[in-house]
This record gives sequence, structure tokens and C-alpha cells, in this order.
Amino acid sequence: PQSRMTLFLTYYILKNPFFFCLFAISWAAPAAYGGSQARGLIGVVAASLRQSHSNTGSEPCLRPTPQLTATPDQNLTMEQVVEKNPLVELGGQYWPPDCWTHHHTAVVVPYYGQARHLQHLLFHLHPFLQRQQLHYGIYVVNQVWQEWGGTAFNRGKLRNVGFWEAMQEEDWDCVFFHDVNLLPEDDRNLYICDIFPAHVAVAIDKFNYKLPYRGYLGGVFALRPIHYLRINGFPSTHWGWGREDDDIAAR
Repeated sequence: PQSRMTLFLTYYILKNPFFFCLFAISWAAPAAYGGSQARGLIGVVAASLRQSHSNTGSEPCLRPTPQLTATPDQNLTMEQVVEKNPLVELGGQYWPPDCWTHHHTAVVVPYYGQARHLQHLLFHLHPFLQRQQLHYGIYVVNQVWQEWGGTAFNRGKLRNVGFWEAMQEEDWDCVFFHDVNLLPEDDRNLYICDIFPAHVAVAIDKFNYKLPYRGYLGGVFALRPIHYLRINGFPSTHWGWGREDDDIAAR
């Protein structure tokens, strides 16, 4: 039979888990309170703690757990993107299947041969937008630069083409102009328009989540169609990277 001291310590330890942690360490040497009594007390405490946690599952947890997710494969294919998004219609549009949405957003992506970036963007962006329960369409505007005699890139022209192609298909109330090499990190980055134009990529990892300079409008920004018309679209005179975003910011 256990002594009164043993019963008292058992009761005190169970009522004070923090004390139990310290007490178990101090009893690591059997001489501190008698080897057999110490081991018996620790056994009673361990059994009591196990019984205090109810386990509702009937099957053992799998190892490793199937809930773990991996970084997307660096060699993604468009077939994988299509397979992961069965509800996306041919042409890149999606409607929420279980609710009536208030928001209709077109995403225009200028593109010129960055296949790996595009695959990762679509793999990430489709589920991201679906979780926001938007009606959306993604428009990838490809510049066939080999036929244009070089590697110069004209994002302004591609954005203009993407806007008008998108508006011919649907009466979108919001248009996001999205660089192909940027991925949203947080679901709370809502792809919807406010009453004013909005710069969305205000915190990018390569800039240490700060704007590189005042008035920067690069990466991702959102316009309502009326805003696009008021600024007369994008400038088409800028070739290569940069400058057209600063032009739009000034407008």
C-alpha cells in the first residue's frame, strides 16, 4: 500500500502539471526518495495523465500524416494544373458551384516564354481565387517575340490586348493586371476592386516586403473598367522591363 506521503504527492502533482515537470527531473536519481517508491509514483502519474486525454479516433494516426503538403514540383505541367482544377471551364473561367457571387474579376497576365513561372502561377492562383468564391477568368496574353525580331517585351500592348479580349467575353467589374512571376501569399489578399484603383503588390519578398520607391506600381494592380478608360489604357511605347508602370502611376 502507498504511504500517505506518496498519495499526497500524487494528488499535488496531478493538480499542478508544471510542478510535475520539475519534480520528475529531481526524482531521476532513485536515491532522492527511494528507488521503488519513485518509480511507482511516476508510473501512477503517467497512467493518470494518459487516461485524462480522450481519444475519439478508432484507427491509429498514419505516419507520416497525409495532411502534410509539399512544395509544388519544380517540373509542373499544364496537365497537372487542369487535373487539380476540374471546375474551371475551358478558357479559364470559374463560377462558385454552391453560392451566388457578388464579384466578377478578370486576371490579365502578360507572358513571353516564361513557361515555368506560368505553370506555377496557374497552379497556385486557381485554388487561391476559388477559395475566395469569385467568378473569375484568367487571360494569359502571349507575345510571340520570335516573330517580332527580338527579345524586347511590351507589357503595355499585352495588357491592352488582354483587357479588350476579357471585356468581349464578360462584363467584368474588376480587372487585375498580374505579373507572371508573382504569387499571393495570403488568402486575405482579396482579388476584388474598390472604388479607386489599387496597387496590390505592396509587399514583395525580393524587396524585403517594402516598396522599392515612392509611387511604385509594379507587380499586381487592380482597375475597374471605367478607370482603364479614363487613363486611356496602357502606354505602348515602352519596350523591355519597367517605365510603363511609372507612366500608369502618374496617370
